[in-house]
Amino acid sequence: MTPRGRGEHLEQGRRLRRPLASQARERVVAIVGAGASGTLVAVNLLRLANVRVILIDPTEHGRGIAYATRDEKHLLNVPACGMSGLADDPDDLLVWCAERGMNVGRRDFLPRGLYGDYLRALLARFDRAGRVQLLRARVENVVEPPFHGGVRITLGDGSELSADAAVLAVGNAAPSPVRAVSELGSAEIVQDPWSPGELARQRDAKRVVIVGAGLSAVDVATSLASQDPDVRICAVSRHGRLPLAHAPQCGAPRELHLTPGAPLCEITRAVAAGLEREPAAWREVIDSMRPVTPALWQGLSVADRERFESDMRWWWDIHRHRLAPRAASWLADLVGGGRLEVLTGSVLAVGAGPDGALSVHLGDGRTVTGDAVVNATGPARVSSPCANPLLQRMLRSGRARADALGIGLATSPQGALINIEGTVSHRCFTLGPPRRGELFESTAIPEIRVQAAALARLLTSATQPPEARPEPRTRVNSINPIGY
Repeated sequence: MTPRGRGEHLEQGRRLRRPLASQARERVVAIVGAGASGTLVAVNLLRLANVRVILIDPTEHGRGIAYATRDEKHLLNVPACGMSGLADDPDDLLVWCAERGMNVGRRDFLPRGLYGDYLRALLARFDRAGRVQLLRARVENVVEPPFHGGVRITLGDGSELSADAAVLAVGNAAPSPVRAVSELGSAEIVQDPWSPGELARQRDAKRVVIVGAGLSAVDVATSLASQDPDVRICAVSRHGRLPLAHAPQCGAPRELHLTPGAPLCEITRAVAAGLEREPAAWREVIDSMRPVTPALWQGLSVADRERFESDMRWWWDIHRHRLAPRAASWLADLVGGGRLEVLTGSVLAVGAGPDGALSVHLGDGRTVTGDAVVNATGPARVSSPCANPLLQRMLRSGRARADALGIGLATSPQGALINIEGTVSHRCFTLGPPRRGELFESTAIPEIRVQAAALARLLTSATQPPEARPEPRTRVNSINPIGY
């Protein structure tokens, strides 16, 4: 940053701090992260009360990792009828599309980049009074000073902001690095495919090995295949299974008798029985679990949760987090045309291979070679050394602690952080992926929008009466709330 730019940035920080002293009745909420989670918290705060919001992110707001893509083949994996940003207005996305002349059906799966446009428009619609300040900066630390009554936020250039509360909307972490032998430099492996420009660097690669076979791997494969029709791709995962597809039509959820607190084996048997009774309706059986999944998860012992993560998570993910039908068709074409091969195996390391290629060494002794290796193993746990640097600092200082499995952060039922001593914060909160270890399902918009609305209500409970909301929008049709 140039000296002039730093001065402007510090002056912006000073302007952000001033209203705290001059407008005692106006609460200030700082949101760290301006992707989908942070944007939806901001929107719900604006709907409820006279709150000033500071959205802090080093990148473009309203998109985050998931919705920054402009690849038209990167589709949502939930149909449009389930992707409204407003928990109490399920048709909002459909109306937004209709207002822009887009012919979008309830069961259509939109490009993720378009959904990012919707999130930005949603924030602009509710910020007509200009109560959101967008700050392009990296947050280094969040501290709750004793006897202060608020939080202090340190930015990457050393400047500080104050707020009444902070929401850590940091989204998913980057994947844990693929282990490489010492003679390889980090530039030879794409450790994070969503880092800007990383996939474009592989335009000349004719054979690419993808580590992982989940939704991220599907995105990588479709992007690489679109860049070069001659590329050959090999995806390697422990179970060698690609995600399954949504049905073109949505069936009614099936009734399952699942008891929170039951041992994992009993829950598994109940789900298996439902699948056995109606094998053709497996999607509806799995979807019927959505309303009770958090309670089921929280009722399991820590040992059962860990066993599920290591042995069954892959099975759940390919059935629960499904591909859009068009994406599944593109994937089938790649497999059928011999451009994509899926192997079962655990990756031990990546090393230098013959003729300048890379060798991927598998646990069973096999070796797969390619011109490039892309890490698509999914987000790392918060306990991983490569996890979000801000969260790592808070964990090391004891201001936050990991959940029982080390997947995400320990939180109260309302999303408040819990420190190393077990004290629940009144000023620092989180939502979305950092709560996955405690809620299990906490990464999709249908869950995040509910968390965002509840968190906004909590943060504004002691503020002024709610403001008038915008005029109700035209509704389309009622929908099945859990049938996606």
